[in-house]
Amino acid sequence: MQRFENFMERMLEGSFTRLFRSSVQPAEVARRIERAMENNVTVSIGRQYAPNSFQVRLHPDDYRAFEPYRARLEREMAAFVRETAAERGWELLTAPHVVISPNGELSRHAIEVEARLVDQPDRAPAEANGGGYQPTMAMPIQRQPVRPPTAPRPPPRPPAQPPATLRLPNGSAVAIAAPLFGLGRELDNDLVIEDSRVSRHHAQIVYGHNHYALRDLTSTNGTFLNDRPVDTAVLSSGDRISLGGYEVQITL
Repeated sequence: MQRFENFMERMLEGSFTRLFRSSVQPAEVARRIERAMENNVTVSIGRQYAPNSFQVRLHPDDYRAFEPYRARLEREMAAFVRETAAERGWELLTAPHVVISPNGELSRHAIEVEARLVDQPDRAPAEANGGGYQPTMAMPIQRQPVRPPTAPRPPPRPPAQPPATLRLPNGSAVAIAAPLFGLGRELDNDLVIEDSRVSRHHAQIVYGHNHYALRDLTSTNGTFLNDRPVDTAVLSSGDRISLGGYEVQITL
């Protein structure tokens, strides 16, 4: 939350206030980029790699408001990607790169984000010298003594996620067993709620930095914590969560 607030303060400084005349806000673009990172994390042996290349496409009318400041906005978004990856414990293969461009096939106010994991190798010696690589003299080959291979060190284990459960209106309990726990009507959610007041992807419960947080996914009827409407909020044991009127209680 503090990282995102600092990012928004930077966006509101100086001439960036003019951007808010557009129907698409920089904060909305940042949220879409963060969601694209979450949905495209690549899990390797002991590591998790986040995407480092992002193509953001907007309707030409929405893009026109960003165009005078596009280069600076792209740098701010790349810094946002780097800070988000560090906060979540994800690794980046290279420095993140964000490109914002217009797309006439999109509708007004739409934001399309394409996230990819790419590896950009260093330039070849010929390119670095601006032409063919021609050594000036032959150098003798010095062979290093062969050392027996050593066993690789096992990767450090991440801290265990503390147990948490949701108490449903019918009295049953559901365990939160993943760092990203989705709630909504769609079948791909971790908790599928068959209630017309609940959006298809209504909210998420996220674990990170030793605490659980509740995040609304721009739902139709809103997400409430202890009768207060919230966008993102840290959870405590016994909190009441209302998804458009469907109420559950969390135990930590």
